[in-house]
Amino acid sequence: WAGNSNHITDWDIWMLRYTWSQLKKDTSRFPSVNNGGEGPIDTLPDENVNIAPAATASTSYTSPWENISALNDGFDPANSTDRSHAVYGNWPETGTQWVQYDFDQEQTVSQTDVYWFKDGGGIDVPKSYKIKYWNGRGWSNVKQANGLGTAADQYNTTTFTPV
Repeated sequence: WAGNSNHITDWDIWMLRYTWSQLKKDTSRFPSVNNGGEGPIDTLPDENVNIAPAATASTSYTSPWENISALNDGFDPANSTDRSHAVYGNWPETGTQWVQYDFDQEQTVSQTDVYWFKDGGGIDVPKSYKIKYWNGRGWSNVKQANGLGTAADQYNTTTFTPV
């Protein structure tokens, strides 16, 4: 009955917000990174922009039944058991594993959000991790990293000195 009411309901507000959140993920309609080759887009000072979809992701290992595309597809999982989209995993590998994002143009980054999952059957979150960047000669740890959380079923935000 959308459009037949003479007042806006809570449902109408929810539906508008939900629809807008889905449209914002459509990078063909709303490019968040590349604005016609004109360089980084202008954002509000406190606005976070997901630049991962514009990157090429690579990794030390991807489980054969998983998909590296999940590292930057822009999908927000509901929880660790959400398999409505591809997921990334590197089981059964152990020890140090890595994920890398390469961009076609220079980006300034000062925050990451990592969603860790565990399945209760052996796949767990890491004990720790580091965020590094290419300084033109080699890999360097970001400075003043604040966060580096490993909680499952949520985004773990880490802020650091912009690189």
